[in-house]
Amino acid sequence: MLMDFNLIAAETRSVEYQQHDVDLVMPIKPTQELRTFALPKSVWATMFLAYAIFFGALIMVTGHDKSALFMIAISACYTLMYFGTAAAMNTVGAPGRPATVYGDIDTFTGQLGKAAAFAQILIVPIMVAFFGVVIALIWVSVTP
Repeated sequence: MLMDFNLIAAETRSVEYQQHDVDLVMPIKPTQELRTFALPKSVWATMFLAYAIFFGALIMVTGHDKSALFMIAISACYTLMYFGTAAAMNTVGAPGRPATVYGDIDTFTGQLGKAAAFAQILIVPIMVAFFGVVIALIWVSVTP
C-alpha cells in the first residue's frame, strides 16, 4: 500500500531535563577579523592601471567636451573610492597578519589556483581597458 507508515519510528519519546546551576565563566578575548583579500599588490596595480588606461582613452576621445569630462571625472572618483575603500579595509585588523594568503584563493565559487583566480578577477578590468583603447583607435582613424 502506498500510504503505509511505520508508527514505531514515528513515536515520540519524552525526556526529562534537569537544570543544573553551573556557572560557566569563560574569558572572551576580542579577536580581529583574519580575512584578507588574499591578493598581491600586482593584482590591485593591474586593476588600477586598466581603469586608468580606460579613463585616459575616454579623455583622449572626449577631451574637447566639458560635460563629458565632468562625467568622466565623476566615474574616476567612484573608481578611486572603490580602490580606496578596499585599501582602507585591508589595513584594518591585526598588524601582524600577512598581506597575502599562500596557496589557493577562496572565491565565491570555491577555491581556485592563483592563475585561475587572477584570470577571474582581472578579465573585466582588462577588457574594459581594451574597449577604451579600441574606441580611441577608432576615433583616431575616423577623425580628420
